[in-house]
Amino acid sequence: MGGQRRYAAIVMIIALSAGAMACGGGGGKSATATPSGSETAAPRPTPFATPLVVGNRVTSLKGYTATFPAGWRFHPNFINTVDGTIDAYFEPAASGPGTPLAQAQANIAVQCEVVRTLAPPEFLADAETRTSRLPQNKDVVVSSMKVSGVDATVLAYRFESAQDQNSPKVDKHDIIFSNAKCDWTITLSAPAGQFDTYRPMFDSFLNAFQLT
Repeated sequence: MGGQRRYAAIVMIIALSAGAMACGGGGGKSATATPSGSETAAPRPTPFATPLVVGNRVTSLKGYTATFPAGWRFHPNFINTVDGTIDAYFEPAASGPGTPLAQAQANIAVQCEVVRTLAPPEFLADAETRTSRLPQNKDVVVSSMKVSGVDATVLAYRFESAQDQNSPKVDKHDIIFSNAKCDWTITLSAPAGQFDTYRPMFDSFLNAFQLT
């Protein structure tokens, strides 16, 4: 179940990156529904501390520091679930005549899953298998890299909504690794065909990302 929640949360990042959503406030979102009447109360999302932000430098008590692209909007604790949390970084929303309302925005999502159900090797294998099997993920390519000195698996693919053919397509890299504090997933997302345009900003973010 943890893997399903993790994927659902990352998909929500894609959905909420469309149009003017990224212009909103910095408050976190809850991935659990609010019960009413006699319904059984859903588990409450885990609370997480507000990070220290100086300019575009973030120091998070979740266990990382990062420098995000200048001009981008930072949404700490953008999505919280019962087993983890996502910080999100969005590029500025496009505006002006002729701007599509449903155009995907480039974004970076940093997910920390604090409730572990799998050992780190199984966590990596599970993420790779699940991503490859989902029909909305096209042309999955697996590689590896180091993030803050830790070995990471990279899944590069194109996300195409299976429910809405008019939904914007997104090129994504999921960078997956573990340390003592979290199972981590850093997701880099860009409008389809534009990933290389954003690659210098993505690479700069990854090079500055440090586990603490």
